[in-house]
Amino acid sequence: MIDYLRYVAFQGWLRSFFNDVLYTYVDRGATTGQHLSFEVSPRVTHDGTRSRNRFWYSDGEARYLRIDQQHDLSTLAGTPATFRYIEDQRPRLRILIDVDPEYWHARYDENTSFEGTVVQYRRSGPARGHLSSGDRIVDQAKGKQGCGTLCGVVSARDGRCWGLTCGHVAALNARVCASDQRRDGWRIWLRSLLGRPDLADLGIATHFARPGSHASISAPYSALDASLIEIGTHVPRGRGRIDAGEADIAAISTLSQDDLVQFRGSGRTRDTLARISAITVRKSIDLGSDGEMSYMGDMLMLGHRQPMYIQQPVSRAGDSGAAVRLHKRHPRDERMSWCGMIIGGDQTAAYATYAEHLWGWAMAETGDQEIRFSYEL
Repeated sequence: MIDYLRYVAFQGWLRSFFNDVLYTYVDRGATTGQHLSFEVSPRVTHDGTRSRNRFWYSDGEARYLRIDQQHDLSTLAGTPATFRYIEDQRPRLRILIDVDPEYWHARYDENTSFEGTVVQYRRSGPARGHLSSGDRIVDQAKGKQGCGTLCGVVSARDGRCWGLTCGHVAALNARVCASDQRRDGWRIWLRSLLGRPDLADLGIATHFARPGSHASISAPYSALDASLIEIGTHVPRGRGRIDAGEADIAAISTLSQDDLVQFRGSGRTRDTLARISAITVRKSIDLGSDGEMSYMGDMLMLGHRQPMYIQQPVSRAGDSGAAVRLHKRHPRDERMSWCGMIIGGDQTAAYATYAEHLWGWAMAETGDQEIRFSYEL
């Protein structure tokens, strides 16, 4: 269970590793990220009346985890908030440390351990925000060289609507345009606006969040990279279309390692299939592809569906802002619940912020506790 990994890394028995002893395992300045996963993939089953607070992990023998108490999960900055778990028996976990290829050393070729937990290393530079020269979501001040993907639409009870995307895609007070290239599931109804069917005015970014440029030696912390674009009244929209695309929000506590997910970034004609491979404790990301490094933590790490011999990225240019959804054939979800939003990626993985965190931030920013999220406008 993903939330249990978050608990172990941020509040539990591996907190001291990420906070205190990390740099005895890797040189300062050499690491670009740290992640945590189950050594053997878990299977979650439900135990009758205790299905909400008891989870079984099979990795050779039964292991039980129980939610002890609920913490305030509304905190979107500082030390990540998690549920607290009682561990009848600890599962085997794996710590993965990213090392910049420029700083790779022979000692990273061998695995090591921390208090019985395996520590592995991989060659991986900083992640990059996936802007592109396409014309899906464009900050007019940046031009077509800085555009990403519309994640979805947040709608309030009073009829106001906002488009959700990454903060590095649309800066605060930016005037944002969107393309009118229609695809199933991702249509933006902007045809004939301003006499420009290819690129039309969407609105102004009125709410904005960006992570700070904290040093990599700081303790893990939660941060968002997000922007809400208030959609102008001139943009055609209908209640029926919003209702048709309304999405369920996947709670962090329902996500599991190896869950199949999918997303579709700008310029793609098909969904990209991936799987949840770990949680990211912290990762350095060049969000604007301008050399300025941001440090983000508490994210989903997405890998390829199957192990691959060749090294290739999961996400690509233009994917920043894409909505991550549970796969349509997921055994626990036929509605393709919203899991998160693509922030960027490196050579072999993509990174996404949690939908639940984005949802809480949007409620706080708009002042509406009953907002809805839909994949389409």
